[in-house]
Amino acid sequence: MYNKNQLKIVDKLLAKKFAYIISKTNYRFLFNSIIGIVVSIDTWPREDVVLELLKKLPEDDQHLFKLLFLCYPQKINSVNNTLKEEGISFLINAGLVKKEQDLLIPTGYSILPINDMLLIVSLPYSYSQSKTKAADIYLGQDSMRLMQMVTHRKYKSVLDLCAGSGIQGMALKNVAKKIYAVEINHNTLVAIRLNQMLNNISEEQYCVLEGDIYSPVDVKEQFECILSNPPYVPVPENMELPICGAGGEDGLKFANKIIDGYKKFLQKNGYAYMVLECIGNEKHPYVLDYMKNELKQGCINVSLINKMPIEAQIDFSVSMAVSYYDQPQKADYYRKIWEDIFRKHKATAMYSAVIEYIKTDEPLQINIVHNYNQWAPTSHFRVREDAILEEECIAYYHIRYPDYDGGYIQKKILDLLLENKDKTVYEICKELNSEDFMPNTLKEVINTLINLEARGIIQRVEI
Repeated sequence: MYNKNQLKIVDKLLAKKFAYIISKTNYRFLFNSIIGIVVSIDTWPREDVVLELLKKLPEDDQHLFKLLFLCYPQKINSVNNTLKEEGISFLINAGLVKKEQDLLIPTGYSILPINDMLLIVSLPYSYSQSKTKAADIYLGQDSMRLMQMVTHRKYKSVLDLCAGSGIQGMALKNVAKKIYAVEINHNTLVAIRLNQMLNNISEEQYCVLEGDIYSPVDVKEQFECILSNPPYVPVPENMELPICGAGGEDGLKFANKIIDGYKKFLQKNGYAYMVLECIGNEKHPYVLDYMKNELKQGCINVSLINKMPIEAQIDFSVSMAVSYYDQPQKADYYRKIWEDIFRKHKATAMYSAVIEYIKTDEPLQINIVHNYNQWAPTSHFRVREDAILEEECIAYYHIRYPDYDGGYIQKKILDLLLENKDKTVYEICKELNSEDFMPNTLKEVINTLINLEARGIIQRVEI
């Protein structure tokens, strides 16, 4: 279920004062410092890592970060010095916290300082203070990736579909003349409007529309740029999952509708950007097949960032279903459901992709950059032996080599890899205690291997 705590619109002046108050605190610096350690691994770091890093900070900073990021209840007098009366008033009036006697109790929404923005988003269900298993205001690595892809050119008009927190559209505030954000979830729409206020973006420049994909858009309107981060998780019909990204049985229910709209709503020589995960075969994701059939002209540029074996997606889906329905005894039942779905669609892989479509009158051209890994559940690896491992905090190693700095890596996984050099990736996953990790264990391990391989720490070997 989604978060039952509803956000509320506040006075613009109060939101502006809150943003100013935050700018005078250490919150942005603390966020970037803490997230910076683990940003290559996950958008949201492990909660215990954050708590460990907070221990050495001044008490005022600890209380502020626990309240705004981790959503821990805090005594009012512990944040008075940093948030002031007006800052606390904003949090209460916006529905971000509830006041009970001398306590401020968060309702499950974090405030993230991303680049030069402040964004209200849902706290992930993996965090202890989350109020729901289904995030209504999602922000993940795909959101960040899309934001980074679209800020390099100027636009007269932008349409941001499935806007979520509004991060993609708001990131264009300095390069776009007019931005339309479309969202269907009412609480998410309120969050977008609050985020608009916090970032001082005028209603003349940024227009929020309620509805399903193109439905609230003027049928005669065309846009220079269309952005989308659609729901894409393959989910059986009539099954609810603790995730806001259910995209139908093949995961393409919404992506295909968005692609259909390019013909009508995208200007000639306009740009459309989409970020998604998509099932496919060993050669390519199936979304490209749909684009080939529907778009006969223009240029499609595809960056395939990741390629996961379909087993990883099955593990992820089963774990989510088991958690949501609290039915561990039915794990095999759920596994068969997804195995049947992917067998039906002849899917063998799950791709992470960023797609750019340029609308022209030229015959369709497709350019694909294969950035993805070649790791599979049956892969073996070799570890470079001259690594120096330093424990910087409770959950991460700092890896150093005689010739370069290898950065940070999750301790639990690296220890397991080092202890099981002769085992396959899938065999290593079986050794993991799932309670210590996010449910998608296979995906986590493969992502770690990709990270290590990119830094020259390990390499794949054939046995």
